[in-house]
Amino acid sequence: MPEVEDVLEYSEEEDPEEFLEDRSTNCMSWFTGLLLPGKSMSFILMNALVDCDGEPPAEFHNLHQTVSNVGFQYRGCTYWSWECIVGKVLGAASGVTQIAGWIGPCSASADLDRSEMALINQQPPRCNRLSPSAIRNMASNSDPIGPQQESYRIEDYQLLTSSSEDPVDSIRIERLNFTPAQSNPKGIHRKALEEPDKKPIIIFNASITFAITVDKRARSWKVSLRHDTPFIAAYPCQNGPHVLFVDYQHQKVRVDKLVEIQNWGTSGGKDSDLEDSEDEAEDEGDVEEVLVIEAFGVPDNEVFARAWCSFWGLPSVTADISKTCMACAIREAYAALVSVVILVDRGSVDVEIEEVDRMMENLM
Repeated sequence: MPEVEDVLEYSEEEDPEEFLEDRSTNCMSWFTGLLLPGKSMSFILMNALVDCDGEPPAEFHNLHQTVSNVGFQYRGCTYWSWECIVGKVLGAASGVTQIAGWIGPCSASADLDRSEMALINQQPPRCNRLSPSAIRNMASNSDPIGPQQESYRIEDYQLLTSSSEDPVDSIRIERLNFTPAQSNPKGIHRKALEEPDKKPIIIFNASITFAITVDKRARSWKVSLRHDTPFIAAYPCQNGPHVLFVDYQHQKVRVDKLVEIQNWGTSGGKDSDLEDSEDEAEDEGDVEEVLVIEAFGVPDNEVFARAWCSFWGLPSVTADISKTCMACAIREAYAALVSVVILVDRGSVDVEIEEVDRMMENLM
């Protein structure tokens, strides 16, 4: 924001007749407060910021709200729409925040130019669909005591605990990768080389390479962000941890064990390599078992868990155990027909968060 303020002040001193709201319709809409309800607000804000900066290339202007899988690299960082899977995954990284529907600053990529817009090729999530009856029966499908019966046995309930004292510390983000997708129009790459000043917006396949230790051997592990999977924040509970009824089946794994799980859901779990498998099994029906991923420790652990979910197309419930206990998160997953729960403890990780200047009064 200080850079934007300097540009605005210099421009109006240079030409007093060039008022802020006259720069573009987006600037007029934002700075006069004329905003329609809906998701258009985030795109109007970003367009106004771009119009106030004289350096971005032409393709940065007039971002359209109908294109939600969009992001860009600018000044050594990347920024992504909240509806883009890259932003959803990298949103858990250290120093990343979300303001007005935009996620960043995220890791830069050598596959993009210093200033370049990018569309991300993302498929719909592969998951169970909520029917009207499932929505009406959410309360009963996630009842803490289970089905109504005359008597309740103590042995039918178990107290779940999860500790973040010994987290996985062998996963780090190594590289953010982008490769042009086959869905691009023919000749678009030649046009980009021939006319760099009018570079078209290219559709990319996104992936993240992680440095990870598997069987006591360090290696790079590339995970493709194939599906636009949602990550649902668990609702806070009170006076936890709570007990869980035995019918709520679950399996708890540490985040580094995800490399051994090929798939999850009604198709079951198998051993495979995330890089080589291309199976696309379809999930139908109710959740049979919930996979609980312990992603405690550094934020890169949660990024890896989210990337794994995106690769397999599995939505997940993300729960901070300092606010929501494991039992409640599992029941919420059953209610929403979600077969994955990601557990984190954000309060126990001391990471440096970049300060963001949110003061807007000097622009009014």
